[in-house]
Amino acid sequence: MLRKIALCVGTAAFCLCTHLLALAQTTTLDQALNYNLFLFSNGSLANTDVQGLAAIGGNLTVSSMGLGDSTYDSGKNSLVVAGNVSSSSSAINHGNGVIGGNLSGSLYDNDPNGHISSGVGNSTTALGIDFNAVKKQQHVATKPAC
Repeated sequence: MLRKIALCVGTAAFCLCTHLLALAQTTTLDQALNYNLFLFSNGSLANTDVQGLAAIGGNLTVSSMGLGDSTYDSGKNSLVVAGNVSSSSSAINHGNGVIGGNLSGSLYDNDPNGHISSGVGNSTTALGIDFNAVKKQQHVATKPAC
């Protein structure tokens, strides 16, 4: 009887700890849920648009693209790219652009209160997103806590 109680208490403690860990990790995973487009690696987009926010964990090549079309908060980063951006006839219509690497080509900022910053580096502080942490914890949303 004593063994069964110890096993139940141990299992309950494990489930509680696993659940609390999952809740803590969800905060990081929630970073990705704020974006309409979230890529962990390079992206190439042409003749399309992203209505909301876009985050790219690698380099981005865009052509004839609109970003942040439905993002009406000028304070938000409509485009976050960890690497370099090569752009042709593309624009951020609302919000800001934050680029860890270099920007080449024409990426316009149509938001009168917005700005595009390039060469900021790919740290979590500079970008506002920890791509590696989100990638490691993407499985949390699909695993039950117990």
